[in-house]
Parts: sequence; C-alpha cells; structure tokens
Amino acid sequence: MAFTDGPCRGSPGPCGAGACILPNTELVELKQPVSKLSSILVGEMVAIKLTLKTILEECKRLQINKLKILSDSQSAIGIVNLGWENKTHKFLSSEILQLWKDLEMAGVDIHLDWTPGHAGISGNETADRLAKEAATEAGKHDR
Repeated sequence: MAFTDGPCRGSPGPCGAGACILPNTELVELKQPVSKLSSILVGEMVAIKLTLKTILEECKRLQINKLKILSDSQSAIGIVNLGWENKTHKFLSSEILQLWKDLEMAGVDIHLDWTPGHAGISGNETADRLAKEAATEAGKHDR
C-alpha cells in the first residue's frame, strides 16, 4: 500500500511530491522537489510516478505482486484511471502510464484509489508532510 501527495506553497508556487510506501517490512518514505513554480496537480502526479518507479525497481526483490496507491487528488486519479484529458502535462501522464504497464508486465496488480486528505489517516499525513518538505526545498532552489 502507498499514499501519495503533492502540495504547493501557493497556487502556482513551489511544488513537491511525497509518498509513503507500506510494504510488508519497513516504511519507505519518498520525497522529491518538483518545481519552483507549478500546480498541485503536477505534484500529485509526480508523487504517483515516484511511487510506481520505486515499486518497479523493488518489485522482484520484495516480491510485490499487489499495489494499492491512495491519493487525495481526484483529478490525478481521473487522468490515470479514467483517461481524463490532460493537455498540459501529456509527457508526465505518458510516463505514469508506461510505468503502470511495466509493473503489470512484471506481474504487479495495481489499483489507484481516492482517500480523503487531511483526515488524520496516518499514511496520507506522512505523504503530505514529505511533499510539503519537498515543496519547501523546491522553493529554495531554481529548478
């Protein structure tokens, strides 16, 4: 199971991506500064991409055959799961879809579902914290 988040410090503003992966063993925390000036949607999608990429790299070693990603972004879920049009971030969308296909080819069953944000859900709160840290880092550096 993984939780993803991608807040901005302003809209648009410094943006980060964060994810919390809960495998069978220890918690994996991921964060990545995204851009000094971007949207929340980009942060949310980069967090999903970061999660998929990490799982793809680790799926054989950790014997992962199921992955449930929980995001509080209905827009990101619509783009990835429902094929909603995304004219602005086509390359990012295609990267996510390719990672998804690669994971399925590796035998991983993937589900992307919605979770409420800021509702005291531990994994979501961890992903939010990591993404905010990454957004702060993005604001300090030119990207």
